[in-house]
Amino acid sequence: MYSPLLFAEKLGVKIGNEPLRLPKIFSDHMVLQQGKPVPVWGLAKAGAKVTVVFQNQTLETTADSYGSWMVKLAPLTKTFEAQTLTVKASTGEEIKISDILIGEVWLCSGQSNMEMGIKACYNGEELVKNANHPFLRILTTVNKTSYTPRFDIDTKWAVCTPETAGKGTFGGFCAIGYFFARRLMEEIDAPIGVINSSWGGTPIRAYIPPEGFEMTKGMEGNVYDVKKQRKLYEASLVNTFKRNKEWNEKVAASVESGEIMPPPPKPPKYPTPYENCSIYNTQIHPLVPFAIKGFLWYQAEYDVIDRPCGESYYQKMHALVDGWRRIWNEDLPFYYVQIASWHYVAIYTHRNEIIDAQTRSLDIPNTGMALAYDTADDLTNIHPMDKKPLAVRLANLALYEQYGKTELKPYFPKVKSIELEGQSARLTFDFAYDGLTTADGKDPDCFEVAGSDKIFHPAEAKITAPDQVTISSEKVKNIQYVQFGRGLLDRPNLRNSAGLSANTFTTLDTRLIEGNLAFGKPVTSNYETYLDCGPEYLTDGVIDNGSAWEGTRLGQTATIDLESPTVCDTVAIYPYADGLSAQRYTVEISLDGESWERIGLKNNGIPNLPCEEYTFGAKEVRYVRFKILYTNRMRPDEFAENNLGLRTFDSRERSARINEIAVYFRSKRNLP
Repeated sequence: MYSPLLFAEKLGVKIGNEPLRLPKIFSDHMVLQQGKPVPVWGLAKAGAKVTVVFQNQTLETTADSYGSWMVKLAPLTKTFEAQTLTVKASTGEEIKISDILIGEVWLCSGQSNMEMGIKACYNGEELVKNANHPFLRILTTVNKTSYTPRFDIDTKWAVCTPETAGKGTFGGFCAIGYFFARRLMEEIDAPIGVINSSWGGTPIRAYIPPEGFEMTKGMEGNVYDVKKQRKLYEASLVNTFKRNKEWNEKVAASVESGEIMPPPPKPPKYPTPYENCSIYNTQIHPLVPFAIKGFLWYQAEYDVIDRPCGESYYQKMHALVDGWRRIWNEDLPFYYVQIASWHYVAIYTHRNEIIDAQTRSLDIPNTGMALAYDTADDLTNIHPMDKKPLAVRLANLALYEQYGKTELKPYFPKVKSIELEGQSARLTFDFAYDGLTTADGKDPDCFEVAGSDKIFHPAEAKITAPDQVTISSEKVKNIQYVQFGRGLLDRPNLRNSAGLSANTFTTLDTRLIEGNLAFGKPVTSNYETYLDCGPEYLTDGVIDNGSAWEGTRLGQTATIDLESPTVCDTVAIYPYADGLSAQRYTVEISLDGESWERIGLKNNGIPNLPCEEYTFGAKEVRYVRFKILYTNRMRPDEFAENNLGLRTFDSRERSARINEIAVYFRSKRNLP
C-alpha cells in the first residue's frame, strides 16, 4: 500500500520526529466497532515506545523509523457507557479521547443522494428539530482531492443533536445514514456510528482505490493512469519545494535591496473530483483500517449522464467493492441503492444500462440492493425527497443478513423464470413472500412483449398465482421477448407482500435474469447498433463473463485468454466512427501464447461501418491479442464505442473486454 510517509521523505521533509498523534477519526464521541479487533494507529517520534490503554487492555508497540505505529485491541463488547482511550509515548506525551461508545459502525459513501442531509428531506426542519439521539454518533469528511493518498482527514465525531445533524452543505448530516442508524438502533439496541464520505455530482471512478482497478480485469489501464498522474504530481511537488526555497531566498534579497519582490511560484495542480482515485485518496484512504461493520453506497447518476456505459459501470462496481474489501482486509458487507427515474430524459437516456449494471453487480458476494424508483414522487428532482424508505430497505438487508433478524422480508421481487406460450407468457418471481400485489390495487403495469422483430408493445398483465404474473398482447402473436419497467419514467406498481417494488429487466439481456430465456434467439447488448449483424450470428443466448476479460490503454497490449482452444475463422471489428477519427491497431491470434499470427491491421484509416472483418483459415485459437497504436482526434475514452467480434464454432456467446472496448465472441451458424 502506498505510504504518504515514504513520499514525505522524498520531499526532504524530516519524518520520524513527529509529536505523538492520532488520526482525527479518533476523537471524542466516537463509536468503536464491537465484536472484532480494533486497530489504533498514529505517529510518534521514531523509536518511541507507545502504550495504548482502553478498558482492561494495555498494548505496547514501538514507532518505526518513520514514526508510524499501530496496535489492535482485542474484540470489544457493546456498551452505552462512555469510555476513555489513553495513548502514551515514552517521550512523556499523552493523548486522551473520551466519551467513546462501543457498538456498530457503518461507512456511507456516494454522490449527492448520499450526501443529501435530513434538512433537505420532506419535513426537514422537523426532522432536524427531533434529531436528538445521544447514542448515535456521526462524522462527515471534508470534500478534497489528491493525486496521492493522505494520512488524515480534517473532521471529528459528534453526538447526534439538532445542532450537529443540521450542519452540512446539503441539508445537514446524510439522511440515508441517519435513518439507517435509527432503524438499526430500534432492532439491535446498540450505539451506532455513521461515517459519511460523499460528494455530490461525482463518478464512481473517483472512489475506487488502485487496488480495486488492479483486481478487476479490464480496469488495469486505470492503474496506469493513476500511477502516471501520481508521478507527475510528485515531481511537480518536489519542483515546487525547490522553487519555494529559491523564491524565499530571492524575497530575502529583495528585502535587503529594496527591490520589488518576485511573485511566488504556482502550487502543483490538484486533481478534479472526476479523476480516478481522486476522492478515495482524501476521503477513504485516511479511514483505513478503522474498524467498521460495512458499507452503504448511493451513486451512479453522474455515470448515467457523463459515461453512458453500463458494462463499464458493472466493472467499476466490482473494482470498488473488491478494492475497499482489499484495503480493509475484510469481506465487509456492501449495500447500495439502485438509482431512481428522472425526467430529463435527453441526458438520462442511458439509465437502463446503469440500473442493469447495478442489478448484475449483485453477483458480488455479500452485497444487497434497494430499489428507489417508487420513492421518486417528483420526477423533476433527481434527489428523491423521502430518504427514509430507502434507508429502511438498506437497514433491513443488514438486519436480516448481518444481525440475524430472519423474521424480516428484505428482498424485492425478482423474475426467476419465464415460460413463453405463444401469445402469452407466464413469469414466476422470487421473493413474492405471501403473494404478489400492486400498490394501487389495479392490474400490474409496465410490462411489454415483442416478437422476433424486437419491436415492443404494451402487454396486459394479471396476477395468476401468488408468485406469478401472466402477460399477453393482441399485437404479438408469438412472444419472443419480455421486458418490465423499461420506460425511462416508469414506476411500476407490482409489489410483494412486504411492499417492496419488483426489479426491472429485459430478456434482451439474459444476464439480468436466471436461466437461458433467449435460447435460439439473437442476443443484443448495450452496443446493439454495432452488434446487430444479422441472422448468421445467432447464439444460444448464454453469456460467459469467465476469464476472457482484459484491459489496455493507448500503446499497450491486452491479451484475451479463451481458456481452451476454439476453432475460429474471422475477427470482426465494430468500430467507433464519426467519419473523422483515424485509428491504427493490430489484432493477433495464437494457440500457445508464444507464437503469434497477425490477422488484422488497421493502418491510420477512418474505420468503416458497420464492421471491418479480418478472415483467416479456420484454425484453433486460444489467445487474441489487441494493441491500440494510434488515434487521431479521438480521446482514448471514446474507444468505449469500439467492439471486436470473433466468429467461433463454440455455441456459447463469450464476452471479453479490452479497457473500454467490448469484445464479443459470437458463433456463426453454418461455418464450413
